[in-house]
Amino acid sequence: MPSISPCAAAATAGNLRAVALQKVASFFRAGYNSGDFFSFLMTKAITADEFEAEVLQHEGPVLVDFFATWCGPCQAMMPLLEEVEKDIPKGAKIVKLDIDQAPELASKYGVMSIPTFKVFKGGDVVDEAMGMQPRDNIIKLLEKHS
Repeated sequence: MPSISPCAAAATAGNLRAVALQKVASFFRAGYNSGDFFSFLMTKAITADEFEAEVLQHEGPVLVDFFATWCGPCQAMMPLLEEVEKDIPKGAKIVKLDIDQAPELASKYGVMSIPTFKVFKGGDVVDEAMGMQPRDNIIKLLEKHS
């Protein structure tokens, strides 16, 4: 297998970054706003008003990603959560809650750092993890409570 020099690797990473930025720019040029962009990119984003119906009343386990749009690690988790959503147990789901839009819920559930992942089942928190998580940890959190 041919090796890539550090300079070539940096150039490739730079090209990928440039392509990603071009796609983001075209999204905004098309007339969408940042709220649309984050909803488009991620697992279902819910509001405080939807929390009870989407999380507390859901029969299966729900992983809630407490995040903020300005949080780098939270944004880094977005693609992983999209990927994981395809492999979670039947009846489970993943939702995201912006702590800046729902500070009362973040406080109520003791969110002190983001990203924070809390698994709810039957209206109660049954598991949690803080910080960036590998794919397998996210799946295991939901599988444990399915």
